[in-house]
Amino acid sequence: MNLVLDASVIAKWFFKEEQTDTALTLLEKHKLAKIKINAPILLLFEFGNSVVKKFREDIDTQTEFDQDLEDLLATGINFYNPDEESLKQTYALTSKYEITFYDATYIALTQNLQCDFITADKKLYQKTKGLKSVNLLSQI
Repeated sequence: MNLVLDASVIAKWFFKEEQTDTALTLLEKHKLAKIKINAPILLLFEFGNSVVKKFREDIDTQTEFDQDLEDLLATGINFYNPDEESLKQTYALTSKYEITFYDATYIALTQNLQCDFITADKKLYQKTKGLKSVNLLSQI
């Protein structure tokens, strides 16, 4: 089964937060090839940004960031680069659901892969819950 996860879910693999256990279960299923996790390449930048924010709060180090990045890349997530059509599709989704271009990137990938999308972002979920493919991490 294919799934698209956003950075709000994947960050929980590295930082103890609400629903960390659920997020780690998805990672474990991916490692056992029970599911296939996909994400736009944008996830790497969003992940980096979330780590920077945490490090500012926790006074972490470059070495720890480097390790987290290596660990993320070692998970075998399938990263997708957008093409022109998917970028146009992403823009259309921003207008339709009044979401950011970043968030719409995940929705567009979900639609293109014809799979489910999981987010921990309650605001994004509320705006897009009319799409059957959108799921909130706390509800799976």
